[in-house]
Amino acid sequence: MSAYDSAVEKIATPVLITSEARQAALAFARQQLVAPKANQIYNATIAVYAVHNYLFLLGIHSDLTVSDSCNPILQATVNTADLYIPGKGKLECCLVDPDDVFCHIPLEAQTDRIGYVLVHIVNDQQTNLLGFTGRVVNHQISLDQLQDIAELPVFLASIRPTAYLRQWLEDLYQIDWQDPNTVLTDNQLALGGWSKSERYFQRAKLISWERQPSISPIALLVSISPEEEEAINVRIQVHPVIGNYQPSVSIRFLFTQSNVLPANLELSMLSRAETVLREVVSRVSPLDNCIQLPSFQGNYGEEFIIRISYQNEHFYQKFSI
Repeated sequence: MSAYDSAVEKIATPVLITSEARQAALAFARQQLVAPKANQIYNATIAVYAVHNYLFLLGIHSDLTVSDSCNPILQATVNTADLYIPGKGKLECCLVDPDDVFCHIPLEAQTDRIGYVLVHIVNDQQTNLLGFTGRVVNHQISLDQLQDIAELPVFLASIRPTAYLRQWLEDLYQIDWQDPNTVLTDNQLALGGWSKSERYFQRAKLISWERQPSISPIALLVSISPEEEEAINVRIQVHPVIGNYQPSVSIRFLFTQSNVLPANLELSMLSRAETVLREVVSRVSPLDNCIQLPSFQGNYGEEFIIRISYQNEHFYQKFSI
């Protein structure tokens, strides 16, 4: 019995190939002029949709529209089968053949990935999800070292994405971070405290409550300004969403916008060891329309974590300066 057969016998999870997946794969493949590339894109799309549909059944949202693997322009230039998980990052959906012992990972997929799901296309009706891993060793993944696919939701829940603030100084932002003008009003942005003469960079991240969908989303607003000697000033605020923001496909519920934050919302800054360094809690009466941590200066290479807590739900965001 091969390593693949052993893995399938123990942990393979069958996922049917839907007509939607097949149609998308055919549409992408037909845009290629070379048959091998068309076949590669067809199979990669099937793999991505298999993982997408599996996560959907588990109530985990993934966004095909911002995945490189579903971008017709990028498909022709990169060999990737990524699936974007909002608030987490990209999973790579790796194809394997029946006799494979290792799965080789293309260079472009060895970085900027939170994990790798191994997929076997059984026939034109079914795929098998063999398992997953969070790491690549020597450009490949051993099939006998996969984690059970059933553990993927727990793995995804443990992922804490990292925002690299030094890149912001070059106008390079991670995909979850939006232009704050699309999320917040001018009056809210004015609370940032920056003067027009200062050089600063701002981004906002929308946070929704998975366990409490009736509670309005909030926006984490991070502002930075470069200092001398490889340091930056950092200001962190939380605002209610009260502007003209329209929920994207990643927001799976309807909500009523509010101009105040819920009471007892906690905004905390943690060390890498998750020791609380600073903390502020929204008031019960009167309710706050914004809360913020004291501004601070950080040096290049330093890391910290922002935690936002409401009742029994917690949101974590890692930062690297």
